[in-house]
Order: sequence, then structure tokens, then C-alpha cells
Amino acid sequence: MEPARVSESAKAKAADKRTPDGRPAHSLTMLLADLGTLTLNHASLPGRPDSRFLLASEPTRLQARAFELLGMDPDRDDCISVTA
Repeated sequence: MEPARVSESAKAKAADKRTPDGRPAHSLTMLLADLGTLTLNHASLPGRPDSRFLLASEPTRLQARAFELLGMDPDRDDCISVTA
């Protein structure tokens, strides 16, 4: 078996640490760590403790692009997993 060949675009991305559209290149580990910073907060209105609701943090441009590439919409309820 021949070793895998590295494409010219992959070589360019590795050399300048940028994607073709100019964004910083990330490893999968870094991307997962970045996605792990998204939060889902339990909130309530002042003086109304019975008005609890969930409030999701706003994704960064990188996080939003990752969701877009995965075909996921983080604003949809079925993308949110709540554990106690």
C-alpha cells in the first residue's frame, strides 16, 4: 500500500495555519474544546423564581460554522441535551 498523499490545499493550510476562506485552522481536538464552551443556563426573571427557562449561549462564528457544516441548527430543541 502506498502512503496517503497530502493534497496541495492541505499543505497550504498547514503552512499558513489558515483555511482557504482565511479562518484560523483548528485541529479536531481544538474544535471540540471550543464547542465545549457552549453553555445552557437555567434562568428566571427577577422576583419570579417560578419563571425558570433555559437560555443557550450564542455560538461564536467558528462554532456556528461547525454546526453549519454538520447540518445542525443549535437553536432547535432537538440539538439540546439537558442532563441534571
